[in-house]
Parts: sequence; structure tokens; C-alpha cells
Amino acid sequence: MALEQKEWKIRSVRRVDTEDFQNAIIGTNWKVTLVDEDGFSGSFDGATPFRVEDINPNTYTSWEDLTETQVLSWVKSYVSESRGTQYWDHITKVVGKQIRDTKSPIKTLTEDFLPWGVSSSFDPDELKGPSVVNP
Repeated sequence: MALEQKEWKIRSVRRVDTEDFQNAIIGTNWKVTLVDEDGFSGSFDGATPFRVEDINPNTYTSWEDLTETQVLSWVKSYVSESRGTQYWDHITKVVGKQIRDTKSPIKTLTEDFLPWGVSSSFDPDELKGPSVVNP
């Protein structure tokens, strides 16, 4: 299943003041939404840490000048580089499962709705309400 990136969004950041930097971002919480070739989408909420020691003073951007696009570029770089964790592969597997489950949901029927407990005209796809349990 081929998935395309639909939307990235920064949900929150963690920041700290140090001797050298004020309001340095040391972490983000974000959400990415992916879509498949049929238009079904799923999302993944992630977190990305950043180390103050890795900040380059020559390219440091002050808090007031930061944009979501810039912070997302850091997140995307971290996720794509994976730093040995295969993070992007994990994200696409999780979202792929969400999409597959949306396309073909699993329905668990209680004993009252099993074929041997009801009339032959019973159609489990017509069930609504608490008798259907999705795991």
C-alpha cells in the first residue's frame, strides 16, 4: 500500500532557557496524516527530542522568528534519518494498519447475534449499537 504525506502539524513544543540560548526547543509533539491511493487516511502522533548541545549558534532562530514550517523541517529530518530506529517505517506500518482496519473493520458479535441463535434472515452487517463490539 503506497501512502502519501497529506499533512503535518506541530501540536506542542518543549523549550528551555540556557546560558547560550533563550527559548531553545528541546522537543516537539506532532501529528502526521497519510493517505492511500483510494483516499483513505490515517494519522500518527509522534514526539521528537532535540538536544541543546546540537544547536548551531550560527543558525539559531529566535523564538519570535520561528515558523511551523521550520520546526516541521527539523521533525521531518529527524524522522527520515531515523537515527537507526527506522521511525518512518514504523509510522507507515501503524498508519497502514489504521487504513486497512477502516476499509475492512473487524466486527465481534455477542452470542445473541450468532447465526445459530437467531433466524436465518439475520444480517450482521445491519447491526447497530452495543451488541457489536470493535476490539
